[in-house]
Amino acid sequence: MFGFWPVSTGHSRAIRDLKTSSAQGDVASNVDADVKTDAMRYRHLRHKDVDTVYSGGIFAGQTPQNYVLNKEDLDQAIDAEISGQKADTMKGRS
Repeated sequence: MFGFWPVSTGHSRAIRDLKTSSAQGDVASNVDADVKTDAMRYRHLRHKDVDTVYSGGIFAGQTPQNYVLNKEDLDQAIDAEISGQKADTMKGRS
């Protein structure tokens, strides 16, 4: 005959913590995958040729100036937007 014995508070807490830890690990894995996907997308845009606007395809741009941005110019424009500054990456260029 099998009997039932109560699980101590310590054991039930450990089981709950293990389930929570596992769920957090799953969330962290999903976040990691999302971050990697976003990074790949950004790298793709960052390395596009500025002539993509003429040859077709996906590119990053800035309006109302109608600039096509890539590499450091794109990085600076995004950083400026994030920090709340007005991004005018082509200022001072000929």
